[in-house]
Amino acid sequence: VKILNHKNRIASDEYYIVHQVGTQDCIDLKHSVVTWNKINPDQISSVKSLILEEARVQREASLFRAKHLPSVIFIRQDLATKIEEAGFTGIVFKNIETFTQV
Repeated sequence: VKILNHKNRIASDEYYIVHQVGTQDCIDLKHSVVTWNKINPDQISSVKSLILEEARVQREASLFRAKHLPSVIFIRQDLATKIEEAGFTGIVFKNIETFTQV
């Protein structure tokens, strides 16, 4: 992505957009505490406790969305560490162990 300034000149071309299509069916629904969406019963509307089954995530998926919760982007720890070490800004990571969503 190229960022243009007010004079319509390129200010930076060092930006990227990630749009992760497809999902991983990796939520452990028996052990997670979720509320299902009343309008779309295949989607989770809120999360009190979320448990993922890592074995159900494709090995090559370092960045992914979960089936039933596509509004959240999951990222493996090794990729998150590389992003932080590279000095990226504007990104906030939440630990899966304390994740909640209302």
